[in-house]
Amino acid sequence: MQTQLITWDIEKRYSEFYQLHQTIQKRKAKSGGSALALLPKFPPKKIKNMNSEVIEERKESLSKYMNELAQVVNIFGDPDVRSFISMKDNEFM
Repeated sequence: MQTQLITWDIEKRYSEFYQLHQTIQKRKAKSGGSALALLPKFPPKKIKNMNSEVIEERKESLSKYMNELAQVVNIFGDPDVRSFISMKDNEFM
């Protein structure tokens, strides 16, 4: 995940990224839903052989998702996002 100022290396499973996406969607829906339009589309999980090419493709799609998520206004104020990327309270705010 990368912003103009900071880069994070995130080592998580696909399911953890998906869980973060679901959590953000639910929170945004409760707050009126208009912010849902700003959330990037979550990359689908392709069921294939888990060879190195497929793994690299998934890694790139999740990286793209996180970079797009980083562009959402105030996303770093979300406690689940901050926890997911292990962001300290005084970082980037």
